[in-house]
Amino acid sequence: MIEIHDDVRIDGRPLSHSRVARTDGQRREMVHYDGGVVPPGAVFLHSEFPGSFDSRYFGPLPMDGILGLAQEVWTYAP
Repeated sequence: MIEIHDDVRIDGRPLSHSRVARTDGQRREMVHYDGGVVPPGAVFLHSEFPGSFDSRYFGPLPMDGILGLAQEVWTYAP
């Protein structure tokens, strides 16, 4: 069971680095996923990067849409 409030909790346990943003970089309100059970054939995607637009906001995705594992090539942080 996925619960989303200020952070993400899976079966009642907090997921590290899962703080949920209230606004985006332009101060627009961010609407988060309501939570629930991840259905069979779906995945809940999460990145530790605070600015990631992942399943915290749009919910689970079908596994058949996964093409491979993304790997970091280059990181720039001003």
